[in-house]
Parts: sequence; C-alpha cells; structure tokens
Amino acid sequence: MPIFFNVVDVRNQLLTYGNVYTLRHKRRDGRDVAVMGTRYSFTVFADVMIEEVKPIYASWELVPYVKFSGLKSAEQWLQLAKSFYTKDTQLYLYRVTLIRRRMYY
Repeated sequence: MPIFFNVVDVRNQLLTYGNVYTLRHKRRDGRDVAVMGTRYSFTVFADVMIEEVKPIYASWELVPYVKFSGLKSAEQWLQLAKSFYTKDTQLYLYRVTLIRRRMYY
C-alpha cells in the first residue's frame, strides 16, 4: 500500500530535505512508494523508506519533530492528522526518507 502525501507543505519537506516526519494510523515499516492523489487515481512521485518512531498520545510529544514535518506547530499537525481519521484512532509517528525521486515538478 503506498503512502500518500497530499498536503503540499509535507510533500515539499520530503522532496526538499530528503525526509519528513508524518502521523499515520496504520503500523508499517520498510520500503514503499510515495504518492499523491486518491486511492483510485494517484501518481507515484518517489521511492521511500518508512520507519516507525513511536505511538503519539498528545501534541506535546510532537514538538521535537515539528521542524521536520513541513507544518508550523504540533497542534496544527495533530489536528490535521486527526481530520483524516475517526476521533479515537491511535496515531503513530513515522520518519519517511527519500530514496529516489520518480517525478520532478
């Protein structure tokens, strides 16, 4: 299953600096493809390595990682992540590292 990056600032963090910290609800690790679009129609833009860092329970836990997220604050980051999932979904912090770009824009 590819990892989606539809938030422009987050995608740009990955492409510009070679890594990004992101919150997701499914546990995963290993090599995958980074995509943008929808589940039914997406564009692959990079090969990436995904590493689980830790489960997240509160916004203060994100503070050391905000500058590597592409977002402005831990609160904004957690709110954005929760907008994609149901209220009580457990979120996990991942480090995604760029292996190879597949498209340039």
